[in-house]
Amino acid sequence: MKNSDNLKNELIKQMDTNSETIGGRKKSPEQILAIDTARLRRLKRVTIFSWILSGFLFIIGAIIEKEQAFQQAFPLLTRPEQQVILCLPMVLRAMLTISLFLTIMLYVRAKTLSMHQIQARLSNIEMLLKKMCDDK
Repeated sequence: MKNSDNLKNELIKQMDTNSETIGGRKKSPEQILAIDTARLRRLKRVTIFSWILSGFLFIIGAIIEKEQAFQQAFPLLTRPEQQVILCLPMVLRAMLTISLFLTIMLYVRAKTLSMHQIQARLSNIEMLLKKMCDDK
C-alpha cells in the first residue's frame, strides 16, 4: 500500500509541474484556443481570397485567349499589350501555387486547433482528478 501511495503522490507532483507556460507567462487553455481560432479564421479568409483571385485570373486568361483568336481573324484591329499576355500564364501558375500552399496550411492549422481542443479537454479532466485526489 505504501508504494501505491508514493506512486500516487509522485504522479500528482508531476501533474503540477507540467502546467503549460508560454513566454514565461501562464496561459489558460481558453486563451490558447482563442488565439488559434483567430489565426485559423484569418488564414481561411486569405485562402478563400486567393482561390477567388485564381478564378478571376482563369477568366481573364480565357477572355484574352478569345481576343487573340479574334485578333488573328481580324488583324487590322488594335492588339492588346503583348507583355500582359506573356505574363498571365506565369502569374496564374504562381497564384495557383500560393492558393494550394495556403490550403495545405489551412488544413494543418485546423488539425492543430482540434489537437489543442483535445488538450484543453484533457487538462480539464486533469484538474478534476486533482480536485478529487485533494478531497480524499
